[in-house]
Order: sequence, then C-alpha cells, then structure tokens
Amino acid sequence: MTEHVLLAFLSILTTIACCLLGILIVSLRSFKKEMKDGLNEVWDRVDHHYHNGGGNVVIPTTAPRK
Repeated sequence: MTEHVLLAFLSILTTIACCLLGILIVSLRSFKKEMKDGLNEVWDRVDHHYHNGGGNVVIPTTAPRK
C-alpha cells in the first residue's frame, strides 16, 4: 500500500514538473522574441544617430518611421 501511495505521489510530482518545464520553455521563447524585437528597435535608433556639432553623438529616443 505504501508503495502505491509513493508511486502516485511521484507521478503527480513528475506531471507537475513537466507542466512547469513546458510553461518555462514557452515563456522563454516569447521573451526571446520580445528581446529580438527590442534590439531591432535599438539598432534602428543607433543607425539613425547624428552629431550635434559639439562632438557628441545623439541617438534618437524613438525609432525613425519607415
């Protein structure tokens, strides 16, 4: 009887662990996509930088319109 309870408990823990791992993988994939989009916006702003005449480089705070 004790073995059956232990086996059921381990099965439940394994199921929960697999679900959490799946949620983590999906979350990381969406986070990676958001980071990639954010970096593209940053590089668009850097690509359209200008010099203000005093030797300083000015990077716009918003991406240029395409």
